[in-house]
Amino acid sequence: AAELQHRGETNTVYDALDGRVILVKANEVFGQAQGDRAAATEDINGNADPVWTPTHFSTAPYHEFKSNYLMIGQGALGTSANNSPSQMQLLVDSGNSDQVVGEADHSDNDAAEFSRESFSTIGLFQIPNGDMTHIIRASKRAGFGSNWIAYDGSVYVLSEVGIPVKNIAVNPVYESSATITWTPVYAHEGYELQASTAADHSGTLFTAFTADDAAANLTTIGLDSNTTYYWRNASRLLNSDNNYSATITTITLALRPETLAGTFLNVFESSITAAWAARPTSPFNLSSSGYELLATSSTFATGNVVSSSKTQNVLVSTLTVFSAALESNTVYTFKVASQNSAFTPGLFQSLGSTATLALPPGALAAEDTFLTLYQGSVTVAWISRPLSPQSLSAEGYTLEASTAADFSGLVHSSGSLEASISTLTVLAPALDPNTTYYFQVRSLNALGAGGYPTDLGAVSTLAQPPEALPPGDAFLEVFVGSITAAWAARPVTPSSHSAFGYEVQASSAPDYTGTIVSSQTTDVLVSTLTVLSPVLLPNTTYYFRARSYNHASVIGGFNSIGSTATLTIAPKVNPPEDSFLGVFESSVTVGWGSFESSPSSSTSSGYLLQACTVADFSGLII
Repeated sequence: AAELQHRGETNTVYDALDGRVILVKANEVFGQAQGDRAAATEDINGNADPVWTPTHFSTAPYHEFKSNYLMIGQGALGTSANNSPSQMQLLVDSGNSDQVVGEADHSDNDAAEFSRESFSTIGLFQIPNGDMTHIIRASKRAGFGSNWIAYDGSVYVLSEVGIPVKNIAVNPVYESSATITWTPVYAHEGYELQASTAADHSGTLFTAFTADDAAANLTTIGLDSNTTYYWRNASRLLNSDNNYSATITTITLALRPETLAGTFLNVFESSITAAWAARPTSPFNLSSSGYELLATSSTFATGNVVSSSKTQNVLVSTLTVFSAALESNTVYTFKVASQNSAFTPGLFQSLGSTATLALPPGALAAEDTFLTLYQGSVTVAWISRPLSPQSLSAEGYTLEASTAADFSGLVHSSGSLEASISTLTVLAPALDPNTTYYFQVRSLNALGAGGYPTDLGAVSTLAQPPEALPPGDAFLEVFVGSITAAWAARPVTPSSHSAFGYEVQASSAPDYTGTIVSSQTTDVLVSTLTVLSPVLLPNTTYYFRARSYNHASVIGGFNSIGSTATLTIAPKVNPPEDSFLGVFESSVTVGWGSFESSPSSSTSSGYLLQACTVADFSGLII
């Protein structure tokens, strides 16, 4: 029998101190009292039976529990009609039909509306199927006249035991803790949550407590990571065994992998390989069952994961995301998680961000690629990327030059962060003259990293021009229609100081805007050339310059050699009778035909008369 305890206060619904019984005053069952009795209960859904449903939670219409016994305390019953026997029943609704588990009955008729019959019956009734969950109701017995009333003195006591919690689940679980949720039940002393690595809970127990019978969750901490735990929850009633729920199982998350200094090993246009420090193979709680790598071009908060990669090997410390293919020239953020023994990813470790490579620029035809050549620099052109969309664009370009076709030697470069640029000049450090260079250009991505190169071909820088000689040595032979010029020839070696021949040009205009007469050689050792075709004008000043050919036969820049004038044409000879105008003992006067005053090529600046006793003028000349 239940031990009943209450504080004796009137008109109050009580829970017993030991948490095992519910005591209900009659007026709380059937409505407000009228005089010294409760009001008659109106018909409910056409049924004259007044129904009471015990309520422990204000939001619930009834209280579910397991009950072994039902006790009816001393009280009085009456009816609102004469000559009607007084009877009261307590029923169990097991979900299908009402089962009478006990009744208080008085055979005397109620002689008047305000008379009442007392009874002192104390019933102790065992509930059938006491291990079932029931709803307890109070009702008038059908077929015994009209409405009836229960006076204030009537007290009904339900003796109960707790029931297990419902809908137990894990949400969420972490590396060393887990939160268990459930639907609350009546639990006077609250709940006790237990976790064990043993299915029968025979091992070490991890427990958590709450005294709040309305609680719907508890969290257990201090668990081992990557470990299987068995969970059960007990509703607790004083002086009663715990009512354990069904056991559920979950596996804690594996510990996160650690980051490395070099996170991104291979970065391409549509894939990226990331690295981390792998978990150890043992002990098991420090290990994992592989990893999951995620990448997004947005934020993980939006769920915009565009690519992922997984492995079930704990020793693997790199993964490549490439499916679906990443977009080019796009910044991606990466994170990696260890998988527990159920291959569930745990908390993610941030690996930072990097950008895929931009697509390479296009190449032009060879004749349009190399715009300007100099001894120490080359200006190169290409087809730039479109400005949009981002995945097809570039943030700039890097132009590279090397004397090695595989770019294994010294690489000269020039860069720009201008997306629309399509030409660059390689000039620092200066290129070597008369040297073949191979060129390639790379697109720069959103982080300024160069992508795959586009081959632009090869070209040779210009050779250095020949050096000028002193003015007295620059012109070896000067004639009426030709002049032979000289310079210091380039050395044969090294190639960067050498040349593959020369060109000399002559012009009567200092700025070389007039007619230019030239002469060429392909011999680096030749240091003189004669300008004679077309024939130079007599008595005309000519300006000379020379330049070198490189080993690709491309002519370079000029170096000035100086200037000189061609000889005048000889004056006209008069007939003999008109040539010697005066012959004397020690002198002769000679005459000839004079020039016109213009043009310059047909005149002279004066005359020189020579006489010699030898016909070839090899003797003394006067």
